[in-house]
Amino acid sequence: MLEVKIKKLHKDAVIPKYETAGSVGMDLTAVSKEYDEHGNVVFGTGLAIQIPEGYYADLRPRSSISKYDLVLANSVGTIDSDYRGELILKFKPTKPSYDLNEDYDGLEDDKHWRVKMSCSTQLDYNIGDRIAQIIIKPYPKVSFVEVDELSETERGHGGFGSTDKVSELVEKVILTATEKFIDEGGSMRDVLKGDITSKVSNK
Repeated sequence: MLEVKIKKLHKDAVIPKYETAGSVGMDLTAVSKEYDEHGNVVFGTGLAIQIPEGYYADLRPRSSISKYDLVLANSVGTIDSDYRGELILKFKPTKPSYDLNEDYDGLEDDKHWRVKMSCSTQLDYNIGDRIAQIIIKPYPKVSFVEVDELSETERGHGGFGSTDKVSELVEKVILTATEKFIDEGGSMRDVLKGDITSKVSNK
């Protein structure tokens, strides 16, 4: 088993552990909560780790996030092996409500606003909650080699759902309906206006 050194930065910090024999990730527990100037909810774990060289850590949302009005700000956080700071997670509220005050103690020459998040209607994590999970993974060292040509594949340039059978079906339906509509006297202007579906279905 890989050993990873971990240091508590807060008296209430919780050392992550596997909850079941088949678990991949270990839960991270919040020991602090605040809001930054961008309205993000910032949770501190009170932990710092020393990841062995050749490995890195993923910080991912827990499945419980579906119950809350939050999304992890950077989708998946990456912790490099040479990082020694606190493990911190930032979440973006999906139901933000702002209380703006002109007492921001930033630059004296500029007018700033202090952004405070009102959580009266927002469901989010609190101190003591398990807020994310950490996964330690190995990675290969990569050296890019510039070339003039790449090998050919059946997929080629296809991306963004290009292999999705539903997308292919929708495209075929739209193409067939458009051709039928134009054959029956319709115009491309109606097609672009979105009138094709109702008019074809009524014939």
